[in-house]
Amino acid sequence: MDAIGIINSLNPASTKIISDITIKVFPNPASASFILNFNHEDYLNCEIYSIAGEKIYSKKMLSGESLDCSNWPKGFYIIKIGSQTEKLII
Repeated sequence: MDAIGIINSLNPASTKIISDITIKVFPNPASASFILNFNHEDYLNCEIYSIAGEKIYSKKMLSGESLDCSNWPKGFYIIKIGSQTEKLII
């Protein structure tokens, strides 16, 4: 057993790092709402940042959930799930 195996066996609830995520956003550009799809079945933390780097949204969510963006200012946003990012235009 390597060091990672030892750490994970001591703490079975440790956070799993997921790097093989593919994010799809539609519609993009969006005006009232958009749907996030990603290739993972579990809840994952989704963070959305303004182009200035300000975190405007953070939630654990499942693929296929819809987000309301009707009150967001028009502009560019970055969606981050796991180590992957995707651009969103409002």
